[in-house]
Amino acid sequence: MTRTDANQIDLGEYDHWGGTLQDDFSRNLLENLTSLLAGERVSLFPWPGMGGLDYRVGVDVIRFDGNRGRDVVLIAGWTIRSGAESKIVRVGSSRILEPTGGESYEAMVGG
Repeated sequence: MTRTDANQIDLGEYDHWGGTLQDDFSRNLLENLTSLLAGERVSLFPWPGMGGLDYRVGVDVIRFDGNRGRDVVLIAGWTIRSGAESKIVRVGSSRILEPTGGESYEAMVGG
């Protein structure tokens, strides 16, 4: 699916994602957090056998789409909670725009 204008989305009938968006998104988030928090243990929910948690991060994806030949847009809200008390430590949102690098679906996904 690609956004063709502010109020229209186009279905690429013969262009399909090779995995599940939720699993792939979660895996990439895990890899990025692991890299940014070098030396810290990072795990995806559910986290069996992990013992006590220092922090939990919840992410709510509000928008994740793009226009071929222009930008891919990710808008997400996030909450960081302390592990034991589940007290909110920080709440924020992120807006990330990345150029697609080309008109094809491959350029849009591979960017």
